[in-house]
Amino acid sequence: MVIWAPVSANKITEAVLTHLWSANYEQKLANEYNAANLGLYGAKTSEAAKAKIQAYTDFLTARAAVKTQIDEDCEELGIK
Repeated sequence: MVIWAPVSANKITEAVLTHLWSANYEQKLANEYNAANLGLYGAKTSEAAKAKIQAYTDFLTARAAVKTQIDEDCEELGIK
């Protein structure tokens, strides 16, 4: 992964998140989450719907943890 100067916390975050998860992957999870909430996998309480909802929730949780770590690292290193 390459980050061009000037280096900033936003550029690092974008590069890391793109390296870990493609935009297509995130969009797929979001679409499946929305479909589950709209009842396209049966009731929201069905196993299929709960799995789609959980997959997106897990993704958002993991992404938030990565962003928090990057923010902490950048603050420690004086990168703004």
